[in-house]
Amino acid sequence: MQLLVEKGWRNFDVMSVIDLMLIEAFSPKTRSVGTDAKEPWHILEVGGGFGRLTEMAFLTKRFEKLQYVMIDAVPVSVAYSTQYLKKRLGDLVYTVDDGKLPDKDENYVFILPSWRINEYRDLPFMKDFDVCVNFDSFQEMDERNVTNYIRLFDDKLKPGGIAYLSNSRDWKYKRKYNYPKTWQPLLKQRGPRSYYTRNHPLEVFSKRFDDFSGQQRVRDFFYEVMDLRNWDMVKAADKVKK
Repeated sequence: MQLLVEKGWRNFDVMSVIDLMLIEAFSPKTRSVGTDAKEPWHILEVGGGFGRLTEMAFLTKRFEKLQYVMIDAVPVSVAYSTQYLKKRLGDLVYTVDDGKLPDKDENYVFILPSWRINEYRDLPFMKDFDVCVNFDSFQEMDERNVTNYIRLFDDKLKPGGIAYLSNSRDWKYKRKYNYPKTWQPLLKQRGPRSYYTRNHPLEVFSKRFDDFSGQQRVRDFFYEVMDLRNWDMVKAADKVKK
């Protein structure tokens, strides 16, 4: 870790690289035999903050071609991410104020304020995403907004595409999320961000056509019985040692 610090890396850079490695591991785009390496990865992120995952996706060059759409509902975040990413990624970054849209054959980042989604939602670059991402911002939203974004993900993901989500259930809003029954659960466990709060699962889903609501309930059960109870036992043992 010290070596990375000396090279200018920040803690959240390492976290972002872990996220990208997991996205690659679970995406069928990585595993599909005969996939054209020049076919772009198409990623949609909601609540990306200043753009740390976006930045690392381009700077680490993990994807030969990458087309990235960032949606945010906070005006300050939109303004800051625009300024930051244009400084870091230059001409790859487009915004709604540029008066032009990215070309379908180029690498790009498109920063889209949530209050202007309806103007762009049916354009070609807003369809058939390989990956939809949210971490640490659904936990700050009310039920209506979370439901709307999950519906957006479901609408924009291509069949077989993955939803990659990590949000605390111990934050401001303590609740379960209602996922589409056609989302097949691939992973639910305490992940890299779970040191923030006890119930902070990393969840990965694949968009399918069948009903996977039963598998979702089974995955929820084992997460609660194994991950959370094991965490409670570890914490209890630590208290006894002290």
